[in-house]
Amino acid sequence: MSDSKLKKLVKLGSLCLLGVVAMEALIGFIAKQDSVLPGVEEFVRSAPEVYAAVGDIKSVSLEKSVYYAGVPGKENPYRKYSFSVSGTRSQALVIIQAEKQGEEYENRIVLIE
Repeated sequence: MSDSKLKKLVKLGSLCLLGVVAMEALIGFIAKQDSVLPGVEEFVRSAPEVYAAVGDIKSVSLEKSVYYAGVPGKENPYRKYSFSVSGTRSQALVIIQAEKQGEEYENRIVLIE
């Protein structure tokens, strides 16, 4: 491999790595702005269904969040969160839907896998 090709490959790899770091920082920033997230995470930590699936919870990590604005008069807005949960017995993917009911959000488990 020639020096110019190697330099281009190193430059491309560096740019990709920088892009990944920037995306992680952006995701962290967005998660910190989410006022609903702390209540949903507490819901995950205290849900009997999650305890039954994984045992005593060691860690809860947000993997993904999605916001749906809803359709006025037909569907309420909601947020859907995917968490990776580790417990004393196993690990699970837990998906929670937080649907806006007036000024509050009602949390519901969609999936424990």
